[in-house]
Amino acid sequence: MAELARATWSGVTIDSSTPLKPGAFIHFGEGEPLHDQRIPAVALVTGPLYLLAELRGDLVDIDALTRQIDSFRRLLTHLAGPAESSSFGTVELPTKEEKALAGDQVLRFVAAQR
Repeated sequence: MAELARATWSGVTIDSSTPLKPGAFIHFGEGEPLHDQRIPAVALVTGPLYLLAELRGDLVDIDALTRQIDSFRRLLTHLAGPAESSSFGTVELPTKEEKALAGDQVLRFVAAQR
């Protein structure tokens, strides 16, 4: 699915458009139920720094928003077309050990912040 997203995505920098797979500890967001059922999915997840800030002015980049919508439209068109579902890839759920290691990393990070 990441390869399909890369092939249809355009108009943004590599840093902001690199597909990531969910972490071993937890998968937040609307894709979590699909992931838990091993269904490949693509979601745009952004966390702009200004989201909770009290800022004035134009905070939405309309050109970037348009490129994102167009990219999702191309991806949707591909997925709704004659492509075999096997080409979407598979979801590999993390093992208990991977979840434990990820949880340990979270705890260490939280402890270091104190």
